[in-house]
Amino acid sequence: MPLVGLVFPAIAMASLFLYV
Repeated sequence: MPLVGLVFPAIAMASLFLYV
């Protein structure tokens, strides 16, 4: 599923925004 490949980057970007 292509969605799985988008989930990881989405979480990474979200975590970066939360930390900053």
